[in-house]
Amino acid sequence: MPATNPPPSSTSSPSPSLQGGPRPVIFLDRDDTVIANREATSSTPHPGDLLDPSLVRLLPGAGEALRDLVQAGHRLVFVTNQGGVAQGFGTLRDVERVNERMRELLIACGVPPVPVYFSPARGDGVSPRFRDQLSWRKPAPGMLLAAATELNIDLSRSWMIGDAPRDVESGLAAGLPPARCLLIGPGARWPTIVEAVRVVLGA
Repeated sequence: MPATNPPPSSTSSPSPSLQGGPRPVIFLDRDDTVIANREATSSTPHPGDLLDPSLVRLLPGAGEALRDLVQAGHRLVFVTNQGGVAQGFGTLRDVERVNERMRELLIACGVPPVPVYFSPARGDGVSPRFRDQLSWRKPAPGMLLAAATELNIDLSRSWMIGDAPRDVESGLAAGLPPARCLLIGPGARWPTIVEAVRVVLGA
């Protein structure tokens, strides 16, 4: 668990070394950025909430793209909203199991285990426990700020890649440069994480 008095529902593991000065990272959204969500959950009782590890699959080229980032010396951190927990569709353990399965698939692509921060909060959640932790729910910057403290991150040189405007907004709120907050997806300037990673590697 993070060490800066986080919401009881957040998580991060493993933790990179804190030795040396602050270093930048690539913050990554999880669902429909690195792993499929909309398509994977379309026939489930709660579309959009990926809580079954058997449904986890990497998006085309995502594993190789993250491997290229790591090989180029970049650190990676996932930051993901998981409001299905607040709505009672799943548990914290379900989220952890999905994260674990994603890590397995990424490891098979040559990506070492990546820290994952998640927020199960929603203001309309059925559980009071998860209605008052909105500072960690994107577009709020709480997950990024906590990671910056715990993992010795230089936010001024970091990147954010995600498929929703709230991903970009959370990066901006945390102090990331606008040019380093990349929105991907249909209709976006960068259709997939593959193209976004090319921008990072070319910077």
